[in-house]
Amino acid sequence: VFENMSVAPVSLTMDRLGEKDEIVLAQATSQFLRCLCLQKSINYVLSDAEDSEIHGWIHEESSLCGRTFSACFTGFRETKYVQHAGPPPAAIVSDNSSFGCQSTVASEGLSEEDRRSNVVATHQKTVTCTDCFKIYQFAIPVCNCFPLPYLETKDANGRVLGRTQYVCDMCCAVPKFNVNDAAGTTKYYIRPDTCCCGTCVACKCGGGGKFRVPFIIRDPKTKEPLSMSNSQDQATITNLWTGMKNEFCTNKENYKLSFPQGATAEEKTVLMGSAILVDFTQFEQSE
Repeated sequence: VFENMSVAPVSLTMDRLGEKDEIVLAQATSQFLRCLCLQKSINYVLSDAEDSEIHGWIHEESSLCGRTFSACFTGFRETKYVQHAGPPPAAIVSDNSSFGCQSTVASEGLSEEDRRSNVVATHQKTVTCTDCFKIYQFAIPVCNCFPLPYLETKDANGRVLGRTQYVCDMCCAVPKFNVNDAAGTTKYYIRPDTCCCGTCVACKCGGGGKFRVPFIIRDPKTKEPLSMSNSQDQATITNLWTGMKNEFCTNKENYKLSFPQGATAEEKTVLMGSAILVDFTQFEQSE
């Protein structure tokens, strides 16, 4: 996604986001050797699913202590993701190594001006319980602790747009999320397909022969999948195959966010936070 930056693309403002049917969130931070204190803030670039041009970027602000303990307690740390319109600064694009301790709340080299420029929205949470206690590759779901992870989305002026909340029920091995509007009304329900009477996640084989788990955006009442505008394709948050280098060396994850039909610009902005929360709780510590 960094190859087409010679021509300046249209900035991904909230109004422009409202016109999009699909967006790709690509991690700009390498995940190689990510463990304990060797965990940098995770940043993203935002591109059009059709032309791969970069239209925006997201940077994370979190403490070294929070990132360190995330190795075992996924999704627990206090964090803030700031979404920007326009091309990312060099500190974001050139962040290809995660080996080393980042003591600052944001990526080193990211100036205060960068952090405040062209802000579209923020996706933020305080310290919460973890959704999963993890020891190396062994994960134990946690459901008897509250509050569970969430991300609250606000616009550039601090107005609350909505909230994505991790949901735990008797099928605790299946991750689920409610997406609420500013009034607290549940607009969407996000959950992968399941098997074994709903107790397990049904994986699909994606590019490179690697199993993928599409998180399907559903009607909150019927739990049926919603479709995209002018298409029978399902609205999903899908973990994409990113090529051999990214999959096996830098471990950078890419997600295609396909919006449901009828979603407003504000709802699409909240769903951007939903995609980040899926990564934050399900995939950040998976490599």
